[in-house]
Amino acid sequence: MAAAGAAAMVPLHVPGLHRTARIPRPGKPAPHPPGGHAALPQRHQLRPRRVPRLGRTGHQRPPTARQAVFNHGGGMKHSVIIPLYNKRPYIADTLASLARQRKRPHQIIVVDDASSDGSAEEAERALSRHAAELDGVACRMLRLPDNAGPGAARNAGLALADGELVSFLDADDRYRPDCLQKVADCMRAHKLELAVLGFDSAPAAERFPLPSRLSGELQTLADSVHLLPDPLRAAGHPDFFMGRASNVVARRRWLEHERYDASARLNEGIDFWYRVLRRVSSEPGARAGLISEPLIRFRIVADSLSHRGCADWRALAPPPALLRYAGSQDAHDVRLMRMLARRWLDYAMNALSCPIQRGDFLNHHGALLNSLGMAS
Repeated sequence: MAAAGAAAMVPLHVPGLHRTARIPRPGKPAPHPPGGHAALPQRHQLRPRRVPRLGRTGHQRPPTARQAVFNHGGGMKHSVIIPLYNKRPYIADTLASLARQRKRPHQIIVVDDASSDGSAEEAERALSRHAAELDGVACRMLRLPDNAGPGAARNAGLALADGELVSFLDADDRYRPDCLQKVADCMRAHKLELAVLGFDSAPAAERFPLPSRLSGELQTLADSVHLLPDPLRAAGHPDFFMGRASNVVARRRWLEHERYDASARLNEGIDFWYRVLRRVSSEPGARAGLISEPLIRFRIVADSLSHRGCADWRALAPPPALLRYAGSQDAHDVRLMRMLARRWLDYAMNALSCPIQRGDFLNHHGALLNSLGMAS
């Protein structure tokens, strides 16, 4: 055991990529990051798991059509952060979708949140298998010593991101091969600071969001590309779906003072991105948009947090945005809270199979729901 007060070291190695990196266990908590509820434990810096860049001596590859596609439209470096917890059957497909991108990511950061099913080892094997396709990509593998939840894992990855663009990819979802290229082209051409992406679900084959259901919220710029004239209003539309399937890409500068609520296990995505969107909307001339093509394949997994049943109403905490903006008189905040309250109530009534548990949920949260116009 390490001496008292010393940081224990956790060895980490991705075969075939490069030497072992070492990660210290967390010390005392870092200061509370602006915009978030819970302070993220200080997680250490990690050496990048870099694969050789093209053109280095001893690592030459013959030119290919794929390289030509990669070089087209370059210049917007994109960091992709993958929070990983017990997704061993899916993480290889997720990483393969990044290896097949026409425009390669600048950086891939996998944050394993103390998985117990071998997910981290499976991710390491997948990175090794795709070392050739990911040549020149900075691949980082971060293993947290304790399970801290999806928000904390995302925050740990965000602290390491250095690309101009940043997005999160859930460990059971996939990007379409042209996703990163399409995003870079659209954000550059239309001067977008933030883009919400379309996604479709598997196996249900449903598509979200549908522009036809967002009448009055969009201004079409090009085929499947839409400006959000009032992005905060759009965020509160029940058919907008910002944050589900981690379907947002933003320029990193907007994320520097925001972090996920590490205490939340559900609905942390829209809470985080709404705060980012407020920052974007506060700057004159800053534009946010929707790329409505389904660039993400969202996998519906029976045991995921958002789809499993619930036996105890106390596990269904209010969405963090409801607590964050409680009492706000801002019309956009109120619209968002009402939409989230409706989703939360519907989810609870479906997830709680016991009538007694449903009654306890309504009795406990009735005042909050009534304040937002939800009949309890």
